[in-house]
Amino acid sequence: LFLNCNPAPPVDVVSIIMHGEGTKDSGNFIIIGTGIDSNKIKTVSAEMLEKHNYKVSTLILSPEQFMQMSEMNLFPDRKKILFEK
Repeated sequence: LFLNCNPAPPVDVVSIIMHGEGTKDSGNFIIIGTGIDSNKIKTVSAEMLEKHNYKVSTLILSPEQFMQMSEMNLFPDRKKILFEK
């Protein structure tokens, strides 16, 4: 019997940014890091909608992807850093 020798990569969230103007009903969040499980993020987002009637839209990016997209000015709207490592 062989066990899976490839464990999941460690999760490293570098920052969480609120993109644009949030409302009392919804917000757009950019999660920057590595090893982030998008299914877990979707689950938490669904729970926020169900329990608090708050729609969470997320975009998960690696630090490199975020830097490249920022350099291309793809995030011109207001940004608020909610968490930074």
